[in-house]
Formats: sequence, C-alpha cells, structure tokens
Amino acid sequence: MNRTKNNITSIVYITVIVLLLFATGGCPGSLIPIRGNGNITQQNFPLNDFKTVSVSGDWTVEITQNVTFSVTVDADRNLFDYLDIRVDGNHNLHIGFKKGYAISNAHCKASIKMPILERLTTSDSITGEINLFNNMSGKAMSIAISGSGNITANNIKVKNLALEISGSGDFKATGEAQTFTGSISGSGNIKAVDLKTKEANISISGSGSAEVWVTDSLTADISGSGSVLYKGNPANVIPDISGTGSVAPLP
Repeated sequence: MNRTKNNITSIVYITVIVLLLFATGGCPGSLIPIRGNGNITQQNFPLNDFKTVSVSGDWTVEITQNVTFSVTVDADRNLFDYLDIRVDGNHNLHIGFKKGYAISNAHCKASIKMPILERLTTSDSITGEINLFNNMSGKAMSIAISGSGNITANNIKVKNLALEISGSGDFKATGEAQTFTGSISGSGNIKAVDLKTKEANISISGSGSAEVWVTDSLTADISGSGSVLYKGNPANVIPDISGTGSVAPLP
C-alpha cells in the first residue's frame, strides 16, 4: 500500500514539473524560434562614442570612416524587437540578437560610420566590409574572425594591423600598413597581396593559407599543412615550419 502511494505521489510530482516547464516556455535553456518575414525596413540608432565593434549572428556589416557616428540597420520588420544593438561602458558597439531566441531567415545589414576603428570582432557567419580608414598615426587596428566570417578591408591605411582567424573565415585587404600580424587557427584564408606592408608576421596552425605583400621582413610560423605566399622581395624571410607547410614567393 505504501509503495503504491509513493508511486502515485511521484507521478503527481512529475506531472507538476512537466506542466511548469510548458508554462515557462519549455525545457530549461530552450530557444524561442523567430523567422524573418522578408519585409525589409530601415531604422537609425542614435549611438555614438564607440571605438570598437563586435558582431554576432547572421549579419552583413559595412563600416566606413567618418567624422561623425552613425548606425543604420536594414532588417526584417518583425526582427527589430529582437535586435541587440547598444554601446557598452567600454565604448564597444554590439551588433547582434537578444538572448533566448533562435533567429532564422534573417536579412540584417548594419551600416556603421565612425571616426576610428580600433577593433572588430565577429562570430558566426558574418559578411563585412571596412572601408577607407586612414589611421597611420593612431593605435593598431585589430580584427578577430571566429567561425565562417568573411571580412574585406578596402583602401585602409593603418600603422599596425593585427588579424586573428579562428575557424574557416576569410580576410581580404587592400591599402597600406607598416606592420601586419596575421594568425590563423584552422582552415582560414588571408588574401592581402594588395596590402603593402614593411613587416609581416604570419602564424598558421592547421591548413590555413596566407598571401601577403611584404617589402622588408617576413616571419612565417607554420604548424601543420598551411602555406604562406608572398610578393615584394623582402630582404629577410624567416620560416619556422613544423609539418608539411610551406613558405614561398608568389609565382
């Protein structure tokens, strides 16, 4: 009799827990699915005083140098309530989606204007452009790509450019940098044969590849099957290869 009573009590407890889970939106950690409706509209965000940008999710981002700040978003009309666009206390502009939602079929583009870009961080499948930045006397510009992002830097002029790729991301660049430091972990690609640099330091772990334009000194550290191709006849080429990687002039 006691065993039967205990079994009934256990069933009641389990039923109550299941009902509570349904009432609160399902299992702990579950995401609410939201699908873009394809009805594209535009909205301006009155944000300023940011020096860095971080982007997550399925976005297209265009960043252009300008004396004033501007953030404009084109997106599905029904997704604006789920966007997370803000500037934090570290002067970083966040572009992404609010937590708790699984966004799909999104058509989101952020057009950003700012005086100086010190760092761009991307995760997921970002497509981005950085245009016409001239910062030869300022701090380094750094770019971090995590995932399958695709970033292009057009006609930039910076004193120091630092790049980190983790995953299968791609980076292309044109312009000029005194020093270029590129790091690839995974199968990412760097195409910077139109980015003139005096000194380049390339590190590859995995099967990534890099093509660079160097006039003075190239250091290439490869672990795995990665490759570094270069143009510009640098006086110093210092390879450090562990594995089947290669360092060679562009044909």
